[in-house]
Amino acid sequence: MNSSELYCINTDFIVRENDTNNNRVILWNPESGLQITIGHGAYSILTQFAFPISIKKLLLSVKPERRDTVESVVHSFIESSLIVLANCNRKYEKDFLMRGLFNAPIKSFSEVLEDESIDMVALGVEYDAGVSNREGAKTAPDTIRKVATSIFKLNDDKDGMWDPVQKRRILENTRVADIGNIGDQIQTRNGKVFDRLKTIVSSLCKEGKKPVILGGDHSITWAIVQGYIESGYDKFGIIHFDAHSDYLSAIFDGDWRTYLHHGNVMSWIAGRKEIKTIAQFGVRQMIDEDPEETSKIRLWAGKSGLDLSAEQYQSELDFDIPWHITVDVDVLDPSVVPGTGTPLPGGLTINELEELLQRVCLGRKIIGVDIVELIGDNHELSALAAADILLREMDIAARSDI
Repeated sequence: MNSSELYCINTDFIVRENDTNNNRVILWNPESGLQITIGHGAYSILTQFAFPISIKKLLLSVKPERRDTVESVVHSFIESSLIVLANCNRKYEKDFLMRGLFNAPIKSFSEVLEDESIDMVALGVEYDAGVSNREGAKTAPDTIRKVATSIFKLNDDKDGMWDPVQKRRILENTRVADIGNIGDQIQTRNGKVFDRLKTIVSSLCKEGKKPVILGGDHSITWAIVQGYIESGYDKFGIIHFDAHSDYLSAIFDGDWRTYLHHGNVMSWIAGRKEIKTIAQFGVRQMIDEDPEETSKIRLWAGKSGLDLSAEQYQSELDFDIPWHITVDVDVLDPSVVPGTGTPLPGGLTINELEELLQRVCLGRKIIGVDIVELIGDNHELSALAAADILLREMDIAARSDI
């Protein structure tokens, strides 16, 4: 070990439990399932690596009589991979580590479940094994977080921010927390990440909290739907913005772990008896076969959804059921969001999509939202557009009652 090398916290680990009464902090790696328990004294040392620091510099900040003890603790951190060489780890930026999506506080899963004041919980899903074209959607969650605060910044007073266009405050009286990312280090089709996502969504819903999911490819919406069903929702709908229908026929049986992917996710979802309606907007992809007719699918292709008024949507779509909003960023024109796996020309502008979100979704019972199919790496302008759309989804969800 070179004491001059920079080390930092391994962000594969998250705080699962912080028990002050028993002097215990439990750190958990969702990908591997590894769980490590340390005391609060050791945890205070671990937090010194939130920003890259050399062991030599750390020891110089410690009283001489404690240096041997601290150095021994640091060695145990290296052996257990709680800290890693900074140049081998993910991007580290001090402010980014301390705060999450739109400046929301980073909290453990157990903390958000126990905190009754939290209204929405953000979760990144680093997963793109279900893609058929370009990979990279697994890099989106952290990229969205990185750029999001240039659009909107939450504070602890729950007073949101003033929007001069809408002439009102956005996310006012809404408290958001961020619990980090889940994903598979080795991307395998529909692996354990789907089970983890289902469990997290179900647990959040049971506590009255709305999930805000940052994909990941579109197949993850299947796991989100499974989570809603597990939590007790027996009838609900999907509001779906996408360049592709992701649907050919309602699938009722078969092995979804083998056959589910981002191009047929709505077929699997439509096959669930709990789904009453899937309202689709922006679809413009031509396909070989005619889709199977079903009363569950309501389609406003291309930009045709803009021709209907909010009043028409009220009569066209049921207001008595709760809804999940899912946005595939390729619904936007590639001149706006080139950073996606299957771009198609002729898409919506950001203003058109935001107008549709308002017309279709406002006033409905929104139980959660997601945004998917963004390729994060080297596409910060695309991520900026995705962050803006996600903010509008969250604001609409915050203004709805469930």
